[in-house]
Amino acid sequence: MSEENEKMTFEEAMNRLETVVAEMEQGGIPLEEMMAKYEQGAKLAKYCQEKLATLRKKMEILTVDQNNNTRWREMTDEETSGSRSGNME
Repeated sequence: MSEENEKMTFEEAMNRLETVVAEMEQGGIPLEEMMAKYEQGAKLAKYCQEKLATLRKKMEILTVDQNNNTRWREMTDEETSGSRSGNME
């Protein structure tokens, strides 16, 4: 992606991706233009996935230990991958 795209917010990238998909779904686009839109959409989707992965890693969980002390801890890889084991500590 271009440097301009790297500075996009997640929301801006999603809006652009939705626009690209809508244009493709309308049809009537020459094959070369359709392929260019597909490539643009794939890059935007990858950018959004990377942004989400980065945000997931930054998320923290408030935990309470056996003495009722609270503290923040980073999510584990298992937790950020979407696994829901239910074990907090």
